[in-house]
Amino acid sequence: MKLFISSFFSCFISFLSFSQTLIINEVSQGPSGVKEYVEFLVIPTSTTQNCETCMDLRGWIIDDNSGYFSNGVTTGTGVAAGAVRFSTDAIWSCVPFGTLIVIYNSADANAALPAQDLSLTDNNCRLILPVNSNLLESQTVSPGVGNTTYPSSGWTAGGSLWSPLGMSNNDDSFQTYSPTNTLVPAFGVSWGNNNSNNIILFAGGSSNTVFYFANTNSNDPFLQSNWLSGTCSAPDNQTPGLPNNPANSTFINQLNNSCEPILTVTSTSVISDETCNCNGSVTITPTGGIPNYTYSWTNASNTVIGQTATLSNLCAGTYSCEVTTLNGCIYDTTIVIPSNPNTTIPTFTQIGPLCVGDVFSLPTTSTNNIPGTWSPAPNFAQTTTYTFTPTNTSCPTNATMTVVVNPCGLNQETCFKTVTFTQVISSSCLVGADTGGDEDPALSIWCDNTFSSLLFGTEWTLNIPSANTYNLPNPWSTCQQGTNTWSVGAIPSDVQSLNVFVQTYESDDSNCENSMSNGDDCRTSANHTMDLTLGTHVIDIGGELSYRYTVTETTLVTNVTVNNLVCNGNTYEANLTVNYLSPNSPCGLGGTLGNLIVNGQQYTVTTSPQTITLTNLPADGQAVNINAFFDGEYSSCQYNATNVFTAPIPPTLVSFSGGGDYCTNETPNNVQINVT
Repeated sequence: MKLFISSFFSCFISFLSFSQTLIINEVSQGPSGVKEYVEFLVIPTSTTQNCETCMDLRGWIIDDNSGYFSNGVTTGTGVAAGAVRFSTDAIWSCVPFGTLIVIYNSADANAALPAQDLSLTDNNCRLILPVNSNLLESQTVSPGVGNTTYPSSGWTAGGSLWSPLGMSNNDDSFQTYSPTNTLVPAFGVSWGNNNSNNIILFAGGSSNTVFYFANTNSNDPFLQSNWLSGTCSAPDNQTPGLPNNPANSTFINQLNNSCEPILTVTSTSVISDETCNCNGSVTITPTGGIPNYTYSWTNASNTVIGQTATLSNLCAGTYSCEVTTLNGCIYDTTIVIPSNPNTTIPTFTQIGPLCVGDVFSLPTTSTNNIPGTWSPAPNFAQTTTYTFTPTNTSCPTNATMTVVVNPCGLNQETCFKTVTFTQVISSSCLVGADTGGDEDPALSIWCDNTFSSLLFGTEWTLNIPSANTYNLPNPWSTCQQGTNTWSVGAIPSDVQSLNVFVQTYESDDSNCENSMSNGDDCRTSANHTMDLTLGTHVIDIGGELSYRYTVTETTLVTNVTVNNLVCNGNTYEANLTVNYLSPNSPCGLGGTLGNLIVNGQQYTVTTSPQTITLTNLPADGQAVNINAFFDGEYSSCQYNATNVFTAPIPPTLVSFSGGGDYCTNETPNNVQINVT
């Protein structure tokens, strides 16, 4: 990530004429007498100011009605002889936009007026001056009765009276004229019957009235709906030298930067390099000018690609940003997104070595969280190298993994049996009302009728969907769910039968769980010899239901897999996972497992699957066989597999050169060692 600071700034000024204007922001008749004043506001007339910040007011004319707003009629329409204009003093040569200028009748000053203020450098963005100020010029000849024009000469600085500007309470106007066009006013506010050529017009008289720009709907001063009228006495709506309301204040602050200095536009850019697949980004932060800023980003082909301060998903390359301030200053900057590849290599836990037929799956996400796909499909019959292709955009590379599949020989002794209950058989094909699970058939097999120990540690319950009645297929197989299969074991292979006590009943009848004394719903119970030979058998002790089960062979140690090998010079360690079954212990069937023995090394039994580490094995590069068993009462049930994995080979020193004689505290020469 890089931070670039740029101070180059260009302010493009149109070669065409660009106009500003002087509007009336507020005009007041005063509460009594001739306590009149007019407040002007310097504004640009374009939505963009082309980076201009001030206006030349020298020669601008201010006046009441000259006949323009009364269709040329100069009698009875508020036409006072003469007019006032801004002098040629340098103060008027560059009046900042957003400056309020209040001109008032010094002979009958309005009490709402602030103190005189003739400075543009006091950072309050206003001027308060009396009509007789030397900064103003006046003449009392024209326009007047029968004359609507403004003369080019005869203007005198200072000493002016308010009479050329005096406003009628009935029909009158106030207006501003540019010195380049004294025929059509730049702005005007009228009232009463002065309803010709109107810009802003209020019906009725104006006694004790103030008219003001309120920015009601927008910032357009030429829109009638943006203007309001108020009173000059309580409640007093006059605000000479101040914004007229919050909306008017916001508008003025946008013009004068809240009366703060308007600085040269600069910017800083925070750039993130492209590391892969067009993931670069940039954020530009401009300062100076007048906020708010607009943005236009273009690429090398000059195509606009963004209009916010931040761009992302950028390829390496050159980009340009044009920042425009609220006052029309245009700032151009160019940034470069560097290419800085940062390749990530997917990592995986090695699979295998395995034996032919061992099933495995290749992970779809690497250990460093990169998703992807593998090819080709897993091959369980031979050693294969697989290629991982990432699917995300974090700039990873392909990875490979070779899964070694050895032609292992496997010799597992099936010295145990597993009993699996799969069906309920109904003689009547009907189990009574099952509301809330109260009629679920269940089977308990006890070691004897003392109910001291269950053969398989729990009962078997077959859940019936709740219904008033439920007809059972005969045998009941179509309603079997995966969760209804009861698979238990292991039982030693030499056990062919077992004398047990059997209960068949409804599982939610608590009276039947441990005794038969009060079980109204218990179906039946009896001593039973349970057939444990290989095959399918039925427990049927009479009553409504019987239960079908299957006895199959299994092994005690079911599988041994290799996790990883760790070299220690001429020896190594092998980390293995051993899967095994635990024999059932009730009814005299159980025996102790003892310790787990793998390749002659002894381990305390925990739970299956159990991870062990074979240590101090010779690193001879030979195929390794696995022998696993328990040294307790089942030591004859052994697991043997050949060619499970290949031992590593220690490095070989090929040559040794360099060095030389050196003394204590001296640094020896370089030594080169070649190892394979």
